Amino acid sequence: MQFEMTLKKIENKASPIGGTAGVYGVPHLLRLFTRLPSLLQTFSMTSSELKKLTMKVNDLIKFVGQMDASDMGFKYRLATKLEWTQQEKKKEEDRLLKEQEAAKEAAKEAPNEAKEERDITDITTAMNTN
Repeated sequence: MQFEMTLKKIENKASPIGGTAGVYGVPHLLRLFTRLPSLLQTFSMTSSELKKLTMKVNDLIKFVGQMDASDMGFKYRLATKLEWTQQEKKKEEDRLLKEQEAAKEAAKEAPNEAKEERDITDITTAMNTN
């Protein structure tokens, strides 16, 4: 659903910047910064190239840090107490459902394990009586 809405925004060029930059914006750029160290390890760069890139990235981070949050396209809000409670209740329901499914699966396997134990007991008893 979210993906489809994003595609429509790109197709309609709904953002003032236009294209994917307007849709994804600064929040996604900031997420990229968190992954940048692991991404840079995949490239073979000389130490001087890496130093230049690091300086440019630092400049960009400083620039973003000076921006007003409203310029960044952040439209987040804190969840209400009701939303938080509903979310926690859903998590608990999901956890209980997984436990029930695991218990059902274990119950299916239990007769087989009990039969194997009876077979071993029967074999042991037969060996001892001979």
